[in-house]
Amino acid sequence: WTEGENLNTAGTYGYASFGIQTAAVYGGRPADTSACEEYNGSTWTEVTGYDNARTQGGGAGTLTSGIVFGGYPLTVNAEEYDGTNWTEVANLNAAAQQVSGHGASNTAAIAIGGLRPADAPTASKRQEEYNGTSWTELADLNTGKYGNASFGTSSAALAAGAPGASEGTLTEEWDGVAWTEVA
Repeated sequence: WTEGENLNTAGTYGYASFGIQTAAVYGGRPADTSACEEYNGSTWTEVTGYDNARTQGGGAGTLTSGIVFGGYPLTVNAEEYDGTNWTEVANLNAAAQQVSGHGASNTAAIAIGGLRPADAPTASKRQEEYNGTSWTELADLNTGKYGNASFGTSSAALAAGAPGASEGTLTEEWDGVAWTEVA
């Protein structure tokens, strides 16, 4: 690891972030829950913020084909990013905060876990996939997760960590059909 350039404004709960090392978007920090910054591999630049303020939401995609979803205050809202502007799109089927996300673009994004009222007080096992038009529920995780890491594509991914000491090391692998617990 090498320390890179600092964000312009400090933040936490930037779950609704996406992209790659040289083209990334960070957003949803509690101090200003609609503010976003882009990273070009060397510097961060303030860019157009979300239309609907949030923190603790999920994100997936690339700098020019990204999506954010869910978040706090508890919401079903989702927005796509084209590298310049945010556009509200179809909502999640169930509201979630501290949801994680992964996927290659805003037409192949996955929302997993989170804290959802229907699953309270435990972490959700729910998973939804966005195809560019609508969200569809897929096979559940084996162990509920929130505030965890997830990365990969809609057909090959990992979800690592979960709340609690014993669950914190749990990792599951997605093969496009089902989740399997792995090392």
